[in-house]
Amino acid sequence: MPDLDHRKMAPPFLREVHAMQVTGYLGIWDLRLAPPNVASLSSPVTHSLEHFLNDKLRANSGPIRLVAPMGCRTGLYVMTTDPDFAANAQRVEDGLSSILFANSVPLATDVQCGWAEHHSLTGAQNVARYALDRREQWAESEMARKAAS
Repeated sequence: MPDLDHRKMAPPFLREVHAMQVTGYLGIWDLRLAPPNVASLSSPVTHSLEHFLNDKLRANSGPIRLVAPMGCRTGLYVMTTDPDFAANAQRVEDGLSSILFANSVPLATDVQCGWAEHHSLTGAQNVARYALDRREQWAESEMARKAAS
């Protein structure tokens, strides 16, 4: 987190990082980027995607509240207050698109990050390009979910 000097931490501890009042919808969405039990993203790539998407998608305090890595490293969770698939898909598309032209990973210094050298700009760009090249597939899982419910 940018508000905490990671060089001066003394874990273990528990602290509130962000608080919000929420009424109505709060959803956690899968941004799946690798097939479960078949492949996974490397830790540096997952870490960099988390930094990029949190920086981009939360920048304006919009409906995206948090992007967090899946422990299995097959994607990320996206917490949103907007239930609209098309709007969230556009936000994620914009976030991934911003990675393609970046020169560095945001908030990846030893002050702002707990493992600053554990990033991969090139890897994050490759995964972003992969996901964007398959953008038309994103809605297929959402249509299947709706059909099942």
